[in-house]
Amino acid sequence: MPPLALAISLLLAAAPTPGASTPPLDPPAIARRLRVGGVVTIEALVDEEGIVRATNIVRSQPLLDDAAVRRVLAMSFPPTAADTPAVATIHTLTFEFRTPDAEPMADAWAESRCGETSFHLDLAPRPDSTGRFAARWQADGLVSQELFVIVLAPDGVAVDTTGSWTPQRFNDEPGTPGWPAWRLDGRALKAGGDGAFSFTVPETAWWDAGRIAVVALFRNAFDGRMVARERVWQVERDAMGPLLVPDPRAVPCAAGPWDTRR
Repeated sequence: MPPLALAISLLLAAAPTPGASTPPLDPPAIARRLRVGGVVTIEALVDEEGIVRATNIVRSQPLLDDAAVRRVLAMSFPPTAADTPAVATIHTLTFEFRTPDAEPMADAWAESRCGETSFHLDLAPRPDSTGRFAARWQADGLVSQELFVIVLAPDGVAVDTTGSWTPQRFNDEPGTPGWPAWRLDGRALKAGGDGAFSFTVPETAWWDAGRIAVVALFRNAFDGRMVARERVWQVERDAMGPLLVPDPRAVPCAAGPWDTRR
């Protein structure tokens, strides 16, 4: 989502509202195929009219984030009372997406498919002297696959899209904005391909902590089967400035669909 310019008359609320939960949801198609479910927590920046103006992922599952954000953007909240100053408030919402039942055959198949690929990403926890976070990645896979390296970033973070491919998204709904992506074809992937990207974090933002996620999506060009590898960091700040903290809840590898008839 592009950066949001708030009117000067709006004052950011000092604290988010208490978290709210919803019943378990069906995940989007790509997450179902890869047998991924889980929890996504979102902060919604709401203006004085009760309209959601921006979102921020607090707890991420990258394959589910787009679907959760789509739901938040469709919500409305009570407007600011007429006798109080116009204030932008932060509402925190948690969405749970159904996780498929355990299937040993599917797990064994996915482990085998994951073993056919590798993805390594080097990303320093601090920006360089220019203020940029620079990332380099290397990947190996099959000649029958193509690789998309997709970068999901918080509101206001600027990703340098030099050399990028068509933006990619993880939501079924049309009109959902895409995320910057880089592509390798099967020949380059089989030979051991690599690439790089960078991004900058704004000096100030309406959120205190956001997330940077990188999804390496290997797609078989013949049958559409996929392997996804995730890397997720929390974007925080301390006395030295922006800091990336790894999120251990990221899914190391998922693969599917294990049964193409489903």
